[in-house]
Amino acid sequence: MPVLAPITRPATAKQAAILAFCRASHAETGRLPSSRAIQAKFGHASQTAALFHLWALVRRGLLAYDGNALPKNRFTIKP
Repeated sequence: MPVLAPITRPATAKQAAILAFCRASHAETGRLPSSRAIQAKFGHASQTAALFHLWALVRRGLLAYDGNALPKNRFTIKP
């Protein structure tokens, strides 16, 4: 995965909603929702759209990504 430049602008309204959904899911289950769950919740046409939002949140420093973790645990909430 190439290194992406950080984004300094605030998260969009959609990304803020996805982050809130991720935090609520993490508080309830101990892990983030799958990209499929995000897709279903927000009506995205594909899982890729959900992943683009997750990557944008990583670039903004709101989520962390660990490529060596198990697939369900690769994205994590930053403290």
